[in-house]
Amino acid sequence: MFSLDMLKGNAAIIYGAGGVAVQLIKLLAGRLADCRIAVSERPSEGRDLLGFRIYGIEELEGYREEAVVIIATTPSYQKEIRVTLKSLGFRRVYTIDDVMECIYRELYVQPIVNNKVLLSNFHGRGYGCNPKYIAEELRKRGGVDIVWAADREEGFPEGVRTVQYGSYEHYRELATARVWVDNQHKGYLARKRAGQYYIQTWHGCGPLKKIEYDMGILPVSYRETLDHDMDMVDLCLSGMCFTTKQYRRAFHYKGEIAEYGCPRNDIFFKGGSRDAVMKKLGIDGRKGIVLYAPTFRNNLEAVEDGLDFERVLQVLQERDGEEYVLLVRQHPDICVCGGDRRVSETILDVSRYDDVQELLWTSDILITDYSSIMWDFSLQRKPVYLYHTDVNAYEKERGFYLTFSEYPYIEVCSNDELAAALMNYDESGYLSDLDEFFVKYHPYDKGTASEKAAKRILGVIECGT
Repeated sequence: MFSLDMLKGNAAIIYGAGGVAVQLIKLLAGRLADCRIAVSERPSEGRDLLGFRIYGIEELEGYREEAVVIIATTPSYQKEIRVTLKSLGFRRVYTIDDVMECIYRELYVQPIVNNKVLLSNFHGRGYGCNPKYIAEELRKRGGVDIVWAADREEGFPEGVRTVQYGSYEHYRELATARVWVDNQHKGYLARKRAGQYYIQTWHGCGPLKKIEYDMGILPVSYRETLDHDMDMVDLCLSGMCFTTKQYRRAFHYKGEIAEYGCPRNDIFFKGGSRDAVMKKLGIDGRKGIVLYAPTFRNNLEAVEDGLDFERVLQVLQERDGEEYVLLVRQHPDICVCGGDRRVSETILDVSRYDDVQELLWTSDILITDYSSIMWDFSLQRKPVYLYHTDVNAYEKERGFYLTFSEYPYIEVCSNDELAAALMNYDESGYLSDLDEFFVKYHPYDKGTASEKAAKRILGVIECGT
């Protein structure tokens, strides 16, 4: 039986260099003073994982007798790897499941705190997306211990306490919170106990690029993480009828679905002033705002494929007779630009801005490619331009649910086409196409999703239902 005491004074070998290994290293931070990361083949010179050098397993022969080896992979690979390691003479070999059983033996002796709600956003990013708007509703009502798992402590309001994402303390909060709220699949190390309730909000909506099982063959490790997460979920939130069907088909989810709308989109229906956001960005409130927000893709070069920022601003000034500022928002998994810095007086990189919904709400025009935020933004009946020069390659990479001719958004494939489309924007034609699209795909958003989700959570806390 594995024990954390085994790591005291002994060398540790973590076998695996993927997502499970990253989660394990963060969890065991401070307990891995003498650690090696191993893979089956000899890695390229200088490769490391979170500061630990990666070795080929045959380079670690000298550790066969005393090292504690942990197989940090999802289940499908564990049996074969264990056999290989035993055949190489490693004596003390354990799986990630052995480690987590030990961890949760320690944590599960602590009672579940009935009024504690643990939220997270994109594996530890800041205060944003659907969980933020649910947390805001819970803050208004009071009486709830709101905990946010994040990579940093900054940017959170009073009444929301933080815990370092992936740390041992994070797993303590996971083990003792009555309710979990997340917008992304939880990692393989998460384990839900009896008496806990898990709400999955997801982070995208709309019939856009294919996701999960709809993509076809998924990597085994991703599939096992997806299945592990969805098996724990008690309630999924849906923003439209298409998403409801998507949960069943693409996520293989069989549980309850609440068709509340997307909590993060409530901001579009509640009105108010954009001055606070403009002030945070340091932008003159009299200027127009263009947001450029491409999605994630494997080919990073395509992200920087020549959108002419200055030309966009010039065309809009000629068209409207007013100055615009262009915000650049890279996908959180890319962040090519570096984040939150002024490139020039009229171009601002906002890739690290926590809440993209505030940027959507503040902006007058959206330029994207395949991001689901096109759907969110268009709920405001503002113009969306789809600028993509790599559409054939991306379709091969991900696939689409619809052809682009079926979308109401304005498709362009070059700077010349974009300039012409901006200059000749036909508002009445665009809005007519948008209304027809909404009738067909039926968004549930009415500005009440976060309130309904908060009431559901309070019901779970109060009644256990």
